[in-house]
Amino acid sequence: MSIITAAAQLAARYHKEQTRKNNGRPYITHLIRVAGRVATLPGMEDADVAGSFLHDTLEDIPKTLDVFHQMQFEILETCGQETLDIVVALTNPSKGMKLPRPERKQIDRDHLAKCPRRVKRIKLVDRIDNVEESIVDLSLGLGKSTKFNEIYANESEQLLTEALCGVDAELEAELARSIQNLSFVCSRIKLGQSVAEFRDALRGKILSS
Repeated sequence: MSIITAAAQLAARYHKEQTRKNNGRPYITHLIRVAGRVATLPGMEDADVAGSFLHDTLEDIPKTLDVFHQMQFEILETCGQETLDIVVALTNPSKGMKLPRPERKQIDRDHLAKCPRRVKRIKLVDRIDNVEESIVDLSLGLGKSTKFNEIYANESEQLLTEALCGVDAELEAELARSIQNLSFVCSRIKLGQSVAEFRDALRGKILSS
């Protein structure tokens, strides 16, 4: 069995009971999109794709330190040290810290800024997918408040400029556009536009960009 298949199966098992917070879809759908996109990027290797399938595993699943270490060992045994190193690098170090959100996010950005280029490219793909999904969910009236999505857009811009700049020009430009579109949708909702109205406005913005 290849490490990509092994990682996909591990991810499916680890995230079996988990759903996306906004729309309730199986969490694995996000991981499939990210890993599939990473697999298409020039220069990426099997360990990168495997790590993409597992990029949220250590951050979202373990409830105790023992479980955290058990999962690390299973990833190591199943997918190898290189994959485990990628997964660890993609795990936010602020997880579990009792600090205000801005401080936690700064810790995570500082960590990511020091990571290898391959890890940053995976993070770019991950954040693009998250932002694009937020846009779709907002347009359907699903998920978190406009205020949260405005915060998320600002955090995504900080992540791009402080930790992911100079990594991959095409992915960086795509993320920048996605952030702009999310901010645009939030502003339209705050103006009280109907779903149909801001869908039309967003479609026009995308076509003109």
